[in-house]
Amino acid sequence: MLNPETDALASQLDGVLSTHVAKGIVGASLALVRPGGEVLTLAAGCADRATGAPLTPDHLFKTASTKKTWTAVAVLALVSEGRISLDQTIEGWFPRLPGASEIRVRHLLSHRSGLPEYESFMPRGAADDWTPERIVEFALANGAQIAPGEAFVYSNPGYVLAGEIVAAERGEPLSRWLRRVVFEPNGMADTWSGGDEAFPRERLARQYVFDSARTDAPPEDSSDWFPLSGIGAAGDLVTTPRDLARGFHALFTGQVLEPAALADLTGPLLSAGFPGTNVTHCGHGVLVSRFDDLTVVGHLGQLRGHVTMAGHHEASRITAVLCQNSCSSDLEAFGAAGIHAAYAEIFRLAGA
Repeated sequence: MLNPETDALASQLDGVLSTHVAKGIVGASLALVRPGGEVLTLAAGCADRATGAPLTPDHLFKTASTKKTWTAVAVLALVSEGRISLDQTIEGWFPRLPGASEIRVRHLLSHRSGLPEYESFMPRGAADDWTPERIVEFALANGAQIAPGEAFVYSNPGYVLAGEIVAAERGEPLSRWLRRVVFEPNGMADTWSGGDEAFPRERLARQYVFDSARTDAPPEDSSDWFPLSGIGAAGDLVTTPRDLARGFHALFTGQVLEPAALADLTGPLLSAGFPGTNVTHCGHGVLVSRFDDLTVVGHLGQLRGHVTMAGHHEASRITAVLCQNSCSSDLEAFGAAGIHAAYAEIFRLAGA
């Protein structure tokens, strides 16, 4: 039976996506979940500029740092079981890591480990054969480590180590635990940890990067610029907006973690800033974004052409995921071309 309200909303949201794509975005895909409703999915634009194939809701995206939320879920499940503590230092797992005796588990999850970031140093087209040990060594060789707990410094290596803690404590890879305990029970059949699991690469939307210094130039296909093994537990998630929205909705409405563990995920909130975004605070695996009077808790992801905003509005219990397959070559210009405005408008139209 047709639902006039849903049809009207879908038409409005389609207009948001069309306007967003008209600004120069190659393609955009949306999934929206409202209380008691099915996942509403829409897509606009192009999945492959070479063939002209249209983007559809079934195309996969590398949703990058949205994996951090799931890695944090796995760590907090261990905390909930009493197997580890957020205040526990990490030298027992990583005795050779400089400063490990001062770095606590909570520092890894709140980007206060002091471990340096390395993403901008990763050579374009690097072979997909990275290991967690190599990632951390590469980061330390290319950036300066600072004292832990002092400041918010976005750190992929911290989450790579968090994933290794889960593997050590569970006796199985993080990817396997997530699939068995989180993804499969929540109907996320189109979700993979791409650095550790095979997935249907032919379903990936192509990735495109616009040269920020040459705004009139066509985008360059960046699909093979960054290996998923090179980001691991910090960002190797491959999924559809539908799956990610379904998973985030289950998480933030209390269906994945015990209440105390969910409280640890979202707090205490610490001040945080991320260039080119609306991020104001950071929890243990989540980022808080504010759009005027609208506050969304979730995570952002960007990986060489794939950009994702995923989050939940607590008061309305609305969850939305917006993915696009193009971005700026300026890594600090998150998403480029107005993804924040489009994302906020999606929530407002849905009733947030």
